[in-house]
Amino acid sequence: MALARRREEEEAAWQEEERRLEMSQQLAEERAQAAEDAIIGAAFAQRVAEERANLDDWCASDVDSLIANSRDPAEVVGAMRERLDDAKTQRQGCIAMANLVMAPSSVSASHRARFLRGGGVQALSESLRKYPGKVDVQECGLWAAAALAHNSVPGTTKLHLGGFLNIAMAALQRAPRGYGGEARLVGVQAAACAVLRRLAGGGVVQQVHILRADAVPALLGILRRGVHELSGESTAHLATSTANLDTHVLNVLDPPRGPPARSPDEERQRVTHIRLIEEAVLVLESLAQNGDGQAAIVMESGVDLLFDVLRWALSPLSAVRELIPPLPFESVSTSATVVCEGPNSVLQTSLCRLFEKLCENFTAKSQIQRHRSVIDELRQTVEESTAISSLVGETAQYQTREVTQAAQAALKWATRLLRRLDKVV
Repeated sequence: MALARRREEEEAAWQEEERRLEMSQQLAEERAQAAEDAIIGAAFAQRVAEERANLDDWCASDVDSLIANSRDPAEVVGAMRERLDDAKTQRQGCIAMANLVMAPSSVSASHRARFLRGGGVQALSESLRKYPGKVDVQECGLWAAAALAHNSVPGTTKLHLGGFLNIAMAALQRAPRGYGGEARLVGVQAAACAVLRRLAGGGVVQQVHILRADAVPALLGILRRGVHELSGESTAHLATSTANLDTHVLNVLDPPRGPPARSPDEERQRVTHIRLIEEAVLVLESLAQNGDGQAAIVMESGVDLLFDVLRWALSPLSAVRELIPPLPFESVSTSATVVCEGPNSVLQTSLCRLFEKLCENFTAKSQIQRHRSVIDELRQTVEESTAISSLVGETAQYQTREVTQAAQAALKWATRLLRRLDKVV
C-alpha cells in the first residue's frame, strides 16, 4: 500500500512538473512573439508616419491607406499604439482590424487570435478613451470591438476586462450634441449596442454587470426615439392593418414603389437607424434570459414600448431595400438583416423571441396578453403572404429565398409565443 501510494505521488509530481514546463515554454514563446510583434509594429508605424508626411491627401480614402492594405495584425496594433495622438491612424487601424477578423476567409480566426494575444483590445480601448468626441473613431472602434468578440469567448472576456461596458454605455448615454447632431449619433450607438450584445452573450455575470449599468432604460430610450424618427416618414403606416387577399396578390404582381426616392446618404442613415433598433432589441433579448433582466424591462414599461416597435415592424416603413454595411467596413454585418420590400421579418422574429422569454415573468406575461391581437395580426399577415408567394410562383421574383426564410422564422416564433400565452401554469 505504501509503495503504491508513493508511486502515485511520484506520478502526480511528474505530471505537475510537465505541466509547469509546458506553461513556462508557452509563456516564453508568447514573450518572444510579443517582442517580434513590437518590432514589426514600430517599423510599420514609421512607414505610416512617412506616408503621412509625404502625402497631403493621405487620409482622403481609408480604403487606399497603408494601414487598410495591411494583412498583419502586428502592424495594425503597432501603428495604433505608436501613433495614438493621430486620430486618423486610429480610425484606419480600427477599420483594418474589423475587416481582418470578419473577412470571409480561413485566416480570419487566426487574425482574431493574434489581435487578442497581441494587445488589440488594449489598443482599441486606448483609442476610444483618447477620442471620446470623435464620431469616426468611436464608431469604427466600437465596430472593431464587436468584430473581435464575434463568436469568441476569449474576445468577449477581454472586452469585459478591458472596460468596454463603460465605453459602450458612455456612447449610449451621450447627448446628440456631443457628436455634432442626431444623425452622427445613430451610427455610434448602433456600434455600442453591438458591443453590448457580444458582452451579454458571455454569460450571466456579464449580463448582471450590464443591468447594473442601467442599460435597459438606455436601450428602451433608443427604441422609443428610433421608432418615432423613422415613423415620421409617413404617419399613414402607423396604424397597421391586415390587407385582404386581393390586395396582397396585387402587391406581389405589381409591387408598390413605396416612399419617395432618397439620396444615398439619406438611405444610409435610414438603414443605420433600423440597424440600431435591431441591435437594441437583440441586446434586450440576451438580457431577458435571466429574471433580473425581465424585471428591469417590466419596471421600465418596456413591454408596451416593444409592442409599439412590433407594430412599426409590421409596416413597410421597416423595410430594408438595400443592405448597406456600416461604413467604411468591407464585410462587417451586425444582424441577420435581409433585403426586402415588405415589413422587417428579422425584427419581428427578434421581438417574438424576446416576448417568449419575457413570458417567464408573470407581470410581463399579463402585459403581453393585452397585446395578443398584434401577434395574431403578425401570424395572419405572414401566413397570407406565404400563401400568395406559393400561388404566384416565379412572378414574385423580388422575393428572395432569404426573405421567405425570414418570414417563416417570424411565423414560427409568433406561433410559439401564442402557445406560450395559452399555456396555463
